[in-house]
Amino acid sequence: MIDKEFGIKALRKYTGSQDQEILGKTYDLFASKYLKKNPALSLKGVEATLAMIADRNPKANGRRAEEFVDTSLMEELVRTGFMR
Repeated sequence: MIDKEFGIKALRKYTGSQDQEILGKTYDLFASKYLKKNPALSLKGVEATLAMIADRNPKANGRRAEEFVDTSLMEELVRTGFMR
């Protein structure tokens, strides 16, 4: 899902470096640190957000994260091996 070739091309453009080894290592470093392999939302995170919203908006009280997030697509991608 993460396009390393495109990332290296962008690094080359914006850094001006032509050193393929350095560009590759830079991409690997940042990709491993900042790019999620599985960008699924955390239901606990959505629940925490709902709890914060409930302080100002009573309609958020008693609402469940599952009402706002459909995890089925990401679960299917993981199940089929497309994502880990």
